[in-house]
Amino acid sequence: MKKTNRQTAKLLSLVMAILAVLCIISVPVKAQDYNHSFIITGPDTYRIAFGEDYRGKESVTTIRNQTTIPMRLDIQRSVARTKVVTPPKLKQFEWIENSLTNTSSGFVILEPGETISMTFIFRSDYSSGSSCMLTATRSNISDIGGKAFVQAQPIPVEGSISGALMDYGLNPDENARYFSLSLATKRYVNLELISNNKNQVTAWFYSKNNSTSHMAKLESDASADHFSGILDAGDYVLKLAYTRRQSTPARTEVFTLNISGREYIQATGVTLTCSSSNPSFDSRIKKKAKTFTITATTVPANSDDKMSCILADGNIPGSDYLISGNVEGQNQATFTITYGIASWAHYTYGYTRLSVKTEAGVLSNNVDIIGKAAAPVVSDVTSYYNKILFNKCQIGDSMYPSASQPVKVYMKSGKKWVLKATVKNGRPFQIKKLKPNTKYQFKFVSACKGPDGSLINGSSTVKTYRTGRKVKPAIRSISVSNVKVTYNSRFEKYMGKWTWRKYYTTRFTVNVQLKKQLPGTQGLYIDGVKCKGKGTSFKVNLSYSGNHRGRKTPINVIPYSNTSRDKGLGINAKTKVIIR
Repeated sequence: MKKTNRQTAKLLSLVMAILAVLCIISVPVKAQDYNHSFIITGPDTYRIAFGEDYRGKESVTTIRNQTTIPMRLDIQRSVARTKVVTPPKLKQFEWIENSLTNTSSGFVILEPGETISMTFIFRSDYSSGSSCMLTATRSNISDIGGKAFVQAQPIPVEGSISGALMDYGLNPDENARYFSLSLATKRYVNLELISNNKNQVTAWFYSKNNSTSHMAKLESDASADHFSGILDAGDYVLKLAYTRRQSTPARTEVFTLNISGREYIQATGVTLTCSSSNPSFDSRIKKKAKTFTITATTVPANSDDKMSCILADGNIPGSDYLISGNVEGQNQATFTITYGIASWAHYTYGYTRLSVKTEAGVLSNNVDIIGKAAAPVVSDVTSYYNKILFNKCQIGDSMYPSASQPVKVYMKSGKKWVLKATVKNGRPFQIKKLKPNTKYQFKFVSACKGPDGSLINGSSTVKTYRTGRKVKPAIRSISVSNVKVTYNSRFEKYMGKWTWRKYYTTRFTVNVQLKKQLPGTQGLYIDGVKCKGKGTSFKVNLSYSGNHRGRKTPINVIPYSNTSRDKGLGINAKTKVIIR
């Protein structure tokens, strides 16, 4: 019995040994894991060196930020005979294996809970030399901003933001970040873009309704770039990208965007003042130019609504003056207006109304500059015994008269000047009901239409005229002699036909005999021809167009008492004679 038990025990031991050997043979050895995981729990340094056992293998290095704050990862990657495949965020560390060795350094911002990875693919001839080291530090920079125009992240209208921007490769939109700025009211906005590591960062500023055409562009590298401007109420988008130069190694760049400003200050008006308290000039303008200085100031003086342009209106032609100076984009500015600079502007009269407009369309008060017209030119005056006829009375001089402006005519009555007529368009006029052989003093005042439509007096001319004597020549006899009728012929078209036509002229002598001398007279006007003399016998040669032989023709015989051009005519003794 004991022998049987011993045999049974040996048999069981043998079976157990066989089973143990079988188990060892059937369970394979666990394969080596070539992948790596770095769990970031705080500031630390992580290293991987890839030995020759990685030849022909593929290794994935996964990095996860296990903290609750952004972490900056400074990465240095060296490879030999190794290809590196990365996601877009680690694009700067990608390697296509177009040479044997390569080293790349840079950093990225890893947000809380974010995971990234790099894949190392080792060639079949790899021996060693590839490694990766990363140093994790706490960061106050976040990987902020929307990744598309429509995903723009809101930012405050005042403050400062910092963020990380990755190398964009060939397309700035690939890794650009977008921020939205919402303005409830019109606002003066300042933007300052800073590239913290002195590499080029670009910001494009858009209206949210137009993603294709930017309103402003900022570029920062060695120095900050700025934008200042007035923006209407509405929504705007900022697109930022790390636009490095090709010679700069690929890396992540940190930007700072400072935003400041204030509410838009609207101009309520513009004050316009002139250097002269009485801005006007007279006829001397043709001899010496006259300049006025105008100062324009917005109200309030610090208004964001700047001045935009100078407006000039009025009845003085623009060719008669020159405006010098500019008010555009300013709160206060001076400009000048000069008259009399044009050689052809012999007389300048009327008014110029100056004003200034702001960018928002607010208008200033007006400054009116008055050009007082030159003294009138009075010519071709005929004095009768009971009236005076003024045939020409115009502003200007004998060479350059102007009939376009009115002339006021005053007559002296005692010590006062009484307005008798306002002559328009240079038309003839007469002053009636005057006494014979009496001196009358007249003042002719030039006038021009002012800004309110009323007439503004300019320079004046004072003249004295004497009326004629109230006498009528007593004609004893009137005769005609030396009558000659001549003609010349013209070949011309008459009543639809070409023919020779005769044109006659009648010349004759008129002899006038008076019954007695006319006291105080200087002679006679016989049919408009002046005959000097104080006697009773007067003779004059006349010439009429046409053949007047045998016709009974009226002859006017009028005495005159003045030797000047104003004549001083008496009463007409009209009679008729037959030309024989």
